Amino acid sequence: MIRYSLTEADIIAGNDMWRRHQLKPHKLIIFMLVAWAIAGIYFHALFEQPAWLAAISGLAVILAIVLALMWMTKRLSRGKTLQYFREAANSRQEISADWDETHIWLKQEDGYVKMPWSDIKAWTEDETVLTLLRNSPIFYAIPKRALDAQALNNLRICLTKAGVPAARYHPF
Repeated sequence: MIRYSLTEADIIAGNDMWRRHQLKPHKLIIFMLVAWAIAGIYFHALFEQPAWLAAISGLAVILAIVLALMWMTKRLSRGKTLQYFREAANSRQEISADWDETHIWLKQEDGYVKMPWSDIKAWTEDETVLTLLRNSPIFYAIPKRALDAQALNNLRICLTKAGVPAARYHPF
């Protein structure tokens, strides 16, 4: 059994991994290609640019728009998650966590959840947290500072044995 209290940094790290897991690169690529074609045709028709210049202009505009949208959604997602964390009455309470090959238990002073591994869609980790991702916009960040090497390895083994896949996500 481990015990920890979440910090804002833990929540941001977990949210970033959840958000990156939600973004589907193939959908983004299809959107960019269609938008690039439309922008290129628009620049070619409206400004009477040569096709090669219209294609470059369209690509520049679409890249700028996509990068701006990605930056904005990251900021908005982090901000909303932090707002919910700060407003939740139990967000700073100590959490006890334990697991076996079939379930994980998370317990706070005023709440308890026993969750089978099958309820976890995927898991991922960075240097500071291991994040369990659900099918909904819910994630569970477990700070690595609460885990010794043996507990961390045991948690990874339980996830793997239960067939919970490692999350695949967009690098941004």
